[in-house]
Amino acid sequence: VSLVSILLTTAIIYILHQNNKEININIDVRLVQVNERMIKYKLLVGVADWVQNCTGKMQLFFVYWDMSLCLRTLTEALDESCFVALETQNKLK
Repeated sequence: VSLVSILLTTAIIYILHQNNKEININIDVRLVQVNERMIKYKLLVGVADWVQNCTGKMQLFFVYWDMSLCLRTLTEALDESCFVALETQNKLK
């Protein structure tokens, strides 16, 4: 195997990898639009672009998420923080 063939193969793989790496901006904009509509069903849509053997494989993922527990915990933490702040202010008076 010659050094020229190794360099040529490496250059081709690098170029193919760089070309397949970029996600089209139209896909990104459409994902935002889809996610804005799917949020009421608690679903998020995502795209993963995997490069294997110099070919890009796009995979579509759907993720179910429920924010009610997070919102409840955040609300309780903020209420507790507000209560502690008021209690501290009353002690300082």
